[in-house]
Amino acid sequence: MRFFLLLFLLISSTVFATSPQAPNAQLSPGDICTTEDPDYRATYGEGPTSVVICTRKVEYSTKLQVIERYGLKKSNRSNYKIDHIIPLSIGGSNHITNLFPIDKNFMNIYERPEWPVYQAFRNDLISSAEARQMVYQWKMNSWNEQWRTVNEDIIFELEEMFPNPYTD
Repeated sequence: MRFFLLLFLLISSTVFATSPQAPNAQLSPGDICTTEDPDYRATYGEGPTSVVICTRKVEYSTKLQVIERYGLKKSNRSNYKIDHIIPLSIGGSNHITNLFPIDKNFMNIYERPEWPVYQAFRNDLISSAEARQMVYQWKMNSWNEQWRTVNEDIIFELEEMFPNPYTD
């Protein structure tokens, strides 16, 4: 019995030690690309289906600033991917307020809605603002298992409609 208790404590401490850090809404509230943005590339579409696209360009020094802002050690940088809160494909920018360090072990949960939401947007099922809101809400709240359980049905339906060709 004591062995199982020690095993449980070891496993649970490992799980909690590697649990993801949620995005901080003050540090990473999200930011959208504009035609005045230095990384502006193009505007696609018109009206509610239009989107301003920035070129993917995040300097290494900016990535280190994001790591520092979140209080993470530079020596652990290789464990994280600097990701966009609002993806570039639906109008996000490269501004530091749209960047977040995501633990590479949790990428599958965190990025799950990006492809199907992007496809719903590109197929005129939702507006660019709705796409940004859906992805933003998922990224800010998917760390909360109760929230994810209630809301993942929507993502599941979109995944059924638009399977991601880039995953297994």
